[in-house]
Amino acid sequence: MSEPFLIMGLGNPGMQYALTRHNIGFMCVDYLARAYDIPMKRESKMNAMVGKGMIQGQKVILSQPLTYMNLSGEAYQKLIQYYHLPFERTLVLYDDIDLPFGRIRFRPSGSPGTHNGMRSIFEATGQKEIPRLRIGINTPLPMWDLANYVLANFSDEEKQQLPHLLKAITEAVAYWVASGSQSAMNRYNALDLLPAESELPKEP
Repeated sequence: MSEPFLIMGLGNPGMQYALTRHNIGFMCVDYLARAYDIPMKRESKMNAMVGKGMIQGQKVILSQPLTYMNLSGEAYQKLIQYYHLPFERTLVLYDDIDLPFGRIRFRPSGSPGTHNGMRSIFEATGQKEIPRLRIGINTPLPMWDLANYVLANFSDEEKQQLPHLLKAITEAVAYWVASGSQSAMNRYNALDLLPAESELPKEP
């Protein structure tokens, strides 16, 4: 039996951050856990919430670090060492201000850019060949402070679209598990995942 896949969503722990843009990685893992009936539990030795289950006939480990974003590498490093996972069987999900809301980008490797969570993972591992899924949250307007923007809640319009988007991202992650980075890039990197107007819930 091959090794499991590790799917780690990045975010900040605590209810005050739960619905912020910076936590969309956490939101995706929560949605995956519900969609595939994978119970999540606190694993203190890993500094993370961890759940084990199956997606597309493959064993997976879902994870959300219990550290703050800028220390995400601690949990990632502990998990890959404990489960003896090669980097190519991991996928890190995180927010990206350089992509529009509704767009995602699979990448098999690359630099962390400005993202503190991904930078922490790079510093902990010394490795750039880490598959990731960048999730667009829009570029802040010039008057926005970057930290305030990513730690703010989604707009009302985005909140309305979010359930559809999280479902689409869950399907994309499942496709990655089954088919790998290159196929997932070809299928999803040019797609707009936002719902059509007719698919949005109507006001009562």
